[in-house]
Parts: sequence; C-alpha cells; structure tokens
Amino acid sequence: ADQVIHYLSHALPSGHSLGSIVVVGVLAAVLVLRPGGGPAGRLAVLVTAGAFVLAVGASRVYLAAHWLTDVLVGWLALHRAVQLAEMLGQRETLVVSYGS
Repeated sequence: ADQVIHYLSHALPSGHSLGSIVVVGVLAAVLVLRPGGGPAGRLAVLVTAGAFVLAVGASRVYLAAHWLTDVLVGWLALHRAVQLAEMLGQRETLVVSYGS
C-alpha cells in the first residue's frame, strides 16, 4: 500500500498514541470519578474514550506514520508509568504510616 503521508522516519513510541491516551485517559478519569454519575454514564465515557484512543492508534498505522508496534509501545509506556506512580505512591504511604 502507498503511504498517504510521507514521513522521513518513524518514531518509537508513537507520540500521537501516547498523547491521546494521556489526555483522553485523564479526561475520562475526571468524568468517571466525579460524584453523581451513574453506571451507564461511566460506561459510556469509558467506551467513548477507548474508541477514540483506538481510532488514533489505528489512524497512525493506516497513514503508515507508524508501525503497529510503535503504537502499542506508546500505550504500554503510559501503562508502565501509571504502575510506577502507583508503586511509588504506595511506598510513600507505607513509609509515612510506618514512621507514625
């Protein structure tokens, strides 16, 4: 298939896929965690956010701007960053509660 857009180089990870999951993920978290939202509304937010992130990743592959692995690594990078943040948050909580 011919490239729709010509790029001089591919980047690992895909900045578009990483950026979309960060921005949309934060917006979805804010909407889902706000008080007063029902389960159907939360589900709609999560499904819409997921569809948008998948569409951004698919568009990067379709436009031949990135390989599928570039997009997947972009998503995985955020997943690992969130895991690290959770781990560090738990560590600080343990240190503070231990010292009290």
